[in-house]
Amino acid sequence: RLDHNHGPAPYFMEQVRIQVEAILKENFGDTYNIYTDGLRIHTTLDATLQGFAVTALKNHMAYLQKTFDEHWAQREPWHANPDIFNNALQRTSRYRALKAQGLSENQITEELKKPVSTTVFSHDGEKRVNISPIDSLKNSLRTLHAGFVAINPANGHVVAWEGGVNFRFFKYDHVTARRQAGSTFKPIVYATAINKGFDPCEFISNERRIYSRHNDWSPTNSDGNHHGYYSLKGGLINSANTIAAEVIHKTGTSDVIQMARKMGIQSPIPNVPSIALGTADLSLLELTTSYTTFANYGRAIQPVILLRIEDNNGNLLYEAPENHAAQEEFNEETARLMVQIMRETIERGTGRSLYSRYNLQGDYAGKTGTSQNNADGWFIGYSPNLVAGAWVGAENPGIHFRSTALGQGAHTALPIFAR
Repeated sequence: RLDHNHGPAPYFMEQVRIQVEAILKENFGDTYNIYTDGLRIHTTLDATLQGFAVTALKNHMAYLQKTFDEHWAQREPWHANPDIFNNALQRTSRYRALKAQGLSENQITEELKKPVSTTVFSHDGEKRVNISPIDSLKNSLRTLHAGFVAINPANGHVVAWEGGVNFRFFKYDHVTARRQAGSTFKPIVYATAINKGFDPCEFISNERRIYSRHNDWSPTNSDGNHHGYYSLKGGLINSANTIAAEVIHKTGTSDVIQMARKMGIQSPIPNVPSIALGTADLSLLELTTSYTTFANYGRAIQPVILLRIEDNNGNLLYEAPENHAAQEEFNEETARLMVQIMRETIERGTGRSLYSRYNLQGDYAGKTGTSQNNADGWFIGYSPNLVAGAWVGAENPGIHFRSTALGQGAHTALPIFAR
């Protein structure tokens, strides 16, 4: 018997539940109860691929959590910003209950230091322990989270969906959660420019510039190198912020936002040039959806998770309409150039460990992403018949690796895709 917390795809099932209830409510009012009426619900999930996704995410996150704990062995990750912990503590139900009883801060702290028997999450399995609420909260804040989703670009079918490290303890779904996109947004900027006629082989100075019309905005490269020149293509392969900033400066932020909308991104995108570096908060699902445009040579396709609903006698209650790729968002020449550039990102750029370390065989393209201070690690990659994305980070963006070597998307998110 599978319960709601321990099935093969609990985060996905929750999304299915939300959609099914909405469809039945709209079409049949209160006629059907999804828990008791024996409905047959057909979804797009591929059981084999879902199994691979769950195993890949869990194995990598167990390794990454161990690395993170060793990295912060001497002090808490929020030592420079204690408000992260204090604010989280004040939001807990235990704290609020004690506060409502009229206890002072010192009395509340003493109460919350007393051990209680509780079940906690660990990568080795659930554990029953005696632990104080304060230590339990610290353990929760230090936990790294992840999301993974895979889409068939031909029909938009979601074939794998894992929204976190453990549904029982962490029900927040990181496939639909919005986080700072980092460099995974850059291909949208470059596709906009190339579609407007920019030459991928045009050379642009790697110097650090000051953009006076944008409040003296002056982006830098993460490696501190601002010498020489990059071709437009080389700027994306090496994820140079200076080049992305110059490209959006020449292309225009409005055109980039318009392109992002056509490619399936629905979240608010501020009309500022820093979006070229991925400052907008986007979800893993919509970023992965936007990359189906590259796999489909210029046509985006919306993700589908629900195929049909039947009653307990097999009578059809709902069937998803046939899902086709949208009209051409950019021309095929632009698409082929972008695919080639993102191939080279995997072969010799920021995503090269996909081949060099994980020895993947086949034809892949993609892009890594790392947000400010390594708060978010991303990787979105694709082959001709699959587009998949991974995100990794702590629940609070203020908790993260201190070094880019450990916190970058190539180290945190790419391995889930590779595994």
